[in-house]
Amino acid sequence: MSTDAGHRGMSPRIEIEPTDALVDALVTIRLDGFPAGQPVTVCAQMAHYLGYTWESRATFRADAQGRVDVSTQRPVDGTYERPDPMGLFWSMAPPAGAEVRGISPTSVNPLQVQFTAEVNGAVAASAQVKRRLMAPQVSRTEVRNEGLVATLFRPPGSGQCPTVIVVGGSGGGLWEAPAALLASHGFVTLALAYFGIAPLPPGLVEIPLEYFSTAMHWLQRQAGVQSQALAVLGESRGGELALLLGATFPEIRAVVAYVPSGVLWMGIPVGGTVQSEPPPAWTLHGRPLPFMRGGIVGSAIDWTHPPVALAPGYVAALENRRLVEEATIPVEKTQGPILLISGQADRMSSPRLAEVAIRRAQQHHFAFPVEHVSYPQAGHLLTVPYLPTTLRCRQHPIRHIDVAYGGTPAGDAFARADAWAKVVAFLRKHLEQ
Repeated sequence: MSTDAGHRGMSPRIEIEPTDALVDALVTIRLDGFPAGQPVTVCAQMAHYLGYTWESRATFRADAQGRVDVSTQRPVDGTYERPDPMGLFWSMAPPAGAEVRGISPTSVNPLQVQFTAEVNGAVAASAQVKRRLMAPQVSRTEVRNEGLVATLFRPPGSGQCPTVIVVGGSGGGLWEAPAALLASHGFVTLALAYFGIAPLPPGLVEIPLEYFSTAMHWLQRQAGVQSQALAVLGESRGGELALLLGATFPEIRAVVAYVPSGVLWMGIPVGGTVQSEPPPAWTLHGRPLPFMRGGIVGSAIDWTHPPVALAPGYVAALENRRLVEEATIPVEKTQGPILLISGQADRMSSPRLAEVAIRRAQQHHFAFPVEHVSYPQAGHLLTVPYLPTTLRCRQHPIRHIDVAYGGTPAGDAFARADAWAKVVAFLRKHLEQ
């Protein structure tokens, strides 16, 4: 009996499972009914993502039954190299020359991914997948109360849920994507802006910690919020902020800090203007908190060849032991466990900056667990999994310089998926007790 799929009367098709799921769900892609032993190219397109249509592709050789299993087969050519069920998702790239401004989705609307399978340059089959940052039953409510700029996400049901405040980094504005995804896993979440969106300050300068206290107290009054199970999650400068909030407010019972710093750094005014006396980023009771004055204005950084790697400036600044001592976050005051996530190829030196927090906790015999997960091939962008990881640099919206993030697309993809699973498990373990 012939093994040629065409002789079996089977039309070429793409089989995808699931076709509608959360963005962190694994997808199985199989092809059937194709010419036996022939190359088949699978193309993926995601429209309207960060302003462009992103594309990826992978060519496989169909087996003797005319089948391809994208999950287990190595591409013979394409935008990724090793067998990976999600390779076509994370290896997507924008059009050549596109000036991508953002680094994460600007809305929580579903993402549509169109797949086509081509043989000899002709489309033989197609399929579509819907990827959701927010489950259909999750509610989204804009919050503009008591001076707050935030978005509240609630999972379905009427019971009380553990709660997470999500803060973004030095790009400012609202960071809704991880908040929506966490809510889809059963947490009440508050995506909280603290600058970069009206009527908040335009730059990361003199942000009062009392603002976050207001947010916590407002949140604890809302229905469905488990007031004794509150965590904070942040990335980059938001990771620094998450550690600072945990050390300042005893209401916070767990901290997740992506690519964070264990020391406080200077503020970032709009335009990234270098000043003779740099401004503080944070204040408490009207007084600036001690901060490092090196880093992004350090002479160790090569500003003439963008994209700029900021790591040398941070590393050089850490040599000033007096400033480090003054600016180190007192993480030992945190009333719960801490999870730190970093990339060893981060061109902002997040592993070394995270280790400052670990040393401080050890020196003061911190009573709770501190875990640091660091990924060898990963860079600075490590949150929502299975989104494109091909963006290696961009113009910073506040500093207006091209910043390098480091890592490799495959390294970032692995780190995002692995870290996200650890984050969800960490929050469940320590908040659902």
